[in-house]
Amino acid sequence: MSAANGITIRKHPQRPPPPQDRGWSWMIVLGVFLYVFFMVGIAKSYGLFLLEFIRHFGVSVAVASMPISISGIVYAFGAPTALIVAEKYDARRVVIFGATVGLIGIAISSVLVSMGFVTVIFGISYGIGNSCFYGNGLVMIGKYFHKRRSFATGLGLAGASIGQFAMPPLIEYLLETYGLSGTLLIMAALYFHAAVSGALFRPLSDYGPPQSQAAEAPNAIKEAEEGGSKEKEGETKVFVRFSDDNGDIEGEVPADETALPASTSTTNGTVIQSNGDISLSANQHDAEDLPNIANGAAENASGAHAEDTKDRERDHPPDYNEICKDEEEEEEQGEDFAERKALFASTGSVFLVSHSVTDISVIDSTAHAVSQEPSPAQRRREKRKALCNAINDVFDFRLLRSYVTTFYTVSCFLCFFGYFNHILFLPGVLVDKGITKYDKALLISMCGAGDLISRISTGFFADLNIIPRYRISATACLLCGINIILTLPANTFGWLAVHCCLYGFFGGSYVSLLSVVLVDMVGLAMMSKNLAVILLIQGIGAAVGQIFMGSLKDLTGSFDVVIIICFLTLSLGGLMLFGYPLIRKWENERLARLGKSV
Repeated sequence: MSAANGITIRKHPQRPPPPQDRGWSWMIVLGVFLYVFFMVGIAKSYGLFLLEFIRHFGVSVAVASMPISISGIVYAFGAPTALIVAEKYDARRVVIFGATVGLIGIAISSVLVSMGFVTVIFGISYGIGNSCFYGNGLVMIGKYFHKRRSFATGLGLAGASIGQFAMPPLIEYLLETYGLSGTLLIMAALYFHAAVSGALFRPLSDYGPPQSQAAEAPNAIKEAEEGGSKEKEGETKVFVRFSDDNGDIEGEVPADETALPASTSTTNGTVIQSNGDISLSANQHDAEDLPNIANGAAENASGAHAEDTKDRERDHPPDYNEICKDEEEEEEQGEDFAERKALFASTGSVFLVSHSVTDISVIDSTAHAVSQEPSPAQRRREKRKALCNAINDVFDFRLLRSYVTTFYTVSCFLCFFGYFNHILFLPGVLVDKGITKYDKALLISMCGAGDLISRISTGFFADLNIIPRYRISATACLLCGINIILTLPANTFGWLAVHCCLYGFFGGSYVSLLSVVLVDMVGLAMMSKNLAVILLIQGIGAAVGQIFMGSLKDLTGSFDVVIIICFLTLSLGGLMLFGYPLIRKWENERLARLGKSV
């Protein structure tokens, strides 16, 4: 920091461009790996808890499955909400919040007051935690990766495979050693490790512009400086204000006539301040924004109104003492002035406002102190309008007008219904076939081993673009459904081990490509909202399905009907995906009709 002629000059280093397919991008993958390890590892081992709940409370299969069903319903509504909240703030805070809620809820449920108590506390807290994790991690990978997106997604979601492989034997050991209550308490502590994932989710706002924009910025700034030296009628002119030690304004000098030290540069983020009162940032963003803002201001000022405004400001200049006082108060509150933008009005005045304000008419009205307080009725209307907009942002079912979105949502609903419900009731199926407890845990771990191999290999193969990714996903779902139905005649450990490995392999292919295929169908810009709708619908289906499947088992006394339903839904969802080219054709025709009508 240096000072000359009452002017304080502070230089802020340029922020590096965001890493794309490199550097910190792989730390995002690590964060996804960590939270998926615990999230999916516990969820896919719930069948072990289900059997313990039946034994401890003496309830039916349908009742014992209700905690995971409640968590599924909460997840269905919470996941879209978490995605929207993360867009407004950042994924880091949302993930850490979810880990904290999960820790508290699972720990409290270990008291085991009653099955209803566990259902409500465990279900709600575990659902909130999971809803904060999954979707935000996929969106972060989508932002940080382009060329290696499929591989990065598969590698990050491989944490589910490792968790599914490692957690069942661990949970079985903990249940035998510490009982159901102690195991739940330990699971709460393990689940809280997902907070580390949130700490790794560095938002893109921490970086500067992309490399392509950074390369163009110096030329743009140079052109702006050369053009600014020629004063023309209607052009914006920037003034630097001087103040004495008491903070009183002594005068204004045009910025291009101000004598600044030779070391000062306006092309590398230099900030010029008058005793800390006014901050002008000449970074790349501002250089790109200023011409547009100035032009917009000139267009808004028309005819006699513009002349009246100039005369009024010439005769009655703004109260700079008040402006400086406000800026000093904001600086005392720790606001970073380098993050604020200078908006230029057509009259040449400079006013510093929050970078979130985009309408220059708001700046003019604020600067001239002509804003009016809204009436109570207006406040109520604004609150109702804000609430409706928030609901619309979270659950934007207008997306279902698109044939592609509706098609993929239905397909994901059917595939996830059959895929997840099978692993949930698999421990019960194995017990009916006479498999002992540790062999049962080992078979569930084999599902995780197949899942791990699939996620890595599928992601790498999908990035080669030899076969369209939707076809890979469709084939995996169809083969997974066929493998499930073939477990009916299996009655030995070796035979069941083969089916468990194949179930994990084909199911892992489907899950690792879910978000990637979505991006291929709707684009990265629309991924977040489409993913929110998909998570909502498939979450509700899976939650209701678990109670429905448990009731069928209680009625029939056998898990065979559960296996058959899982086969039918998973196979049907896979077959649907093969029809994507036809749906895309219909969607293009629909868009063409809309374009003609407009």
